[in-house]
Amino acid sequence: MKNRKPVLVFLFMFLTFGIYILYWLFSLIEEINAYNKEEKIKYKNTIIKFICIFSTVVILFSIMILSFDLSVNNEINGSTIILYLICWVLCLYWIITIVKTLWKISIELQQIQIKNNIIAPIEPILTVVLFFIYFIGIIYLQSHINKTVKIIGEEKINIKNSIKCSFIFVRLLFVLYIILFVGLIMNNNYIRYFA
Repeated sequence: MKNRKPVLVFLFMFLTFGIYILYWLFSLIEEINAYNKEEKIKYKNTIIKFICIFSTVVILFSIMILSFDLSVNNEINGSTIILYLICWVLCLYWIITIVKTLWKISIELQQIQIKNNIIAPIEPILTVVLFFIYFIGIIYLQSHINKTVKIIGEEKINIKNSIKCSFIFVRLLFVLYIILFVGLIMNNNYIRYFA
């Protein structure tokens, strides 16, 4: 676990349109697993789940935007409505997956804090509740990680290997964002709608 500035983690989340927060979550999973010397949080399963959900949302949203035509009787056809519903359900599942990951990280951190007799350990339910209040749960979680690192010591829980899988995931997300952006730009109907 690394000592990071909670406010910067929070700001980077918005500056990178959510990409940094995913990298941060995967870094935390790997750091906690390295500290425990076993895979308590399934790292690869979590990454695969995030990639599958996000890529499906991007593909469906791109199809929806590219097929959306306001010039035809100013009506939305039935397939576009179905695509909207599927995208909303997948986005909701995406948020649930992030919350479940925050919950698992909070529980593991709480166990580490209790094992090391840290006063006032993290409350996982508070992390989740604060996440839904302007994402403040991220600041809360990182401040507890900093508190743990301060007491335990950072050198005791450093990871020797770089976080290769997280970097690959972040690059994939970046490519998918670019594909979505290019698809929106190239769609004449989208440009006409906002022009």
